[in-house]
Amino acid sequence: MTMHINEASLKICWNHFGQYHSNRILCMFGCGGNRSAVRRSAMGRVSSELADLTIITQDNSRDEPFEQILADILLGVTGDYVVIRDRKEAIGYCMSQMRPGDLLVLVGKGHEDTQEIAGKVEAFSERDIVESIEKDKERQGQQVINICIKDIVEATKGKLLCGDEKQQIDHLSIDSRSSQGNDLFIPIIGAKVDAHRFIDGAFSVGCVATLTSEHDSMDDPNHAWIRVEDTVLALHEIGKLCRSRVTVPAIGVTGSVGKTTTREMIAYALSAEKKVYKTQKNYNSSVGLPITMSLMSNDYDIAVLELGMNVPGELGTISEIAAA
Repeated sequence: MTMHINEASLKICWNHFGQYHSNRILCMFGCGGNRSAVRRSAMGRVSSELADLTIITQDNSRDEPFEQILADILLGVTGDYVVIRDRKEAIGYCMSQMRPGDLLVLVGKGHEDTQEIAGKVEAFSERDIVESIEKDKERQGQQVINICIKDIVEATKGKLLCGDEKQQIDHLSIDSRSSQGNDLFIPIIGAKVDAHRFIDGAFSVGCVATLTSEHDSMDDPNHAWIRVEDTVLALHEIGKLCRSRVTVPAIGVTGSVGKTTTREMIAYALSAEKKVYKTQKNYNSSVGLPITMSLMSNDYDIAVLELGMNVPGELGTISEIAAA
């Protein structure tokens, strides 16, 4: 969590933290320049008393040297601490040190979107930095589904129009604007847009194969084309194929409201003792869940899957995919 706070309110918040974690608390903070030196040492003392590790960094030092601010903070520090001057680097360090069940508290910047150092104000959003680091971690740890064109043809009962049946497929894509490498593009026919028109665009960004329900023949030496009756139904079968290769038990979360919050709470509670996989982004529908399944692996101990429904009967379909 990230917050804008002082030592008194930090104590109040800390009284509640114990309800939500079963491991360590890491606290990162800095103190503003041209402000009370007494408050700085008080922040150091409170963090030392209540956190397992204190990370000291810059806040808005304004035109006061960071070294002086740090010296004042250290007067109150009694526990384990680390000093990382650059706040962005400090956030990255904190997140790299997180273990299952840990709670990280980023104190000081909260909702602010600038940082003032040496009299210079620059754009700085703590929330954006955290989100960027999380996205980088997600990309780096992205699961490769490790199936080939032949597997997809068999699962979907489709027909290979052209291409190598041994071609490796590592990811599924429903967005023609992006590819992670060795993607299979699934063109969805929507109420207003037929994504078959974007197949060439998907190839241009790195997709190596595509499903199609609108072509009966194709001559393309560079890409595999798989003819299916319905691309969405074919996607469901691919999702079931991916799920069948993973033996991780799953908890399903559904309902009209509060699904995402409940999913996050369950995943957080389980993460104290287990490596938890959870629904990626908003991939909880009959189109999104197969992609969630393609990213799950046996490296996890348990999965928490969010199951959404847009039309009658859809919940039954995605439940079958999740349980395959």
